[in-house]
Amino acid sequence: MRELVLHSEAEAELLEATLWYFDREPRVATRLLREFDRVAGLICAQPELFSIAREGSRPVIRRALLRRFPYGIVFTESAETIHVIAFAHLRRAPDYWVDRLVAKKKP
Repeated sequence: MRELVLHSEAEAELLEATLWYFDREPRVATRLLREFDRVAGLICAQPELFSIAREGSRPVIRRALLRRFPYGIVFTESAETIHVIAFAHLRRAPDYWVDRLVAKKKP
């Protein structure tokens, strides 16, 4: 199975969402983290199962949706690693994370 690496901003988005749910109901925040872990495991095992988020992009960008939460895990893959670009709220600005791809390519 491949290693999962979160972009620093994706990690911050996951933390922000978790804290938002925690403030309202701690058990829901726990469910969010469990669902993230479940989907991340599926991504690492079979990333090609998930839909392409941005047609024609190189590298291929995919998105995995979480159940019961309005979030998607946006990622790219290499031979050994899954790179999570964003933990994206599905009802906010689409493709806001595209600039992260450029930043990722810099040495």
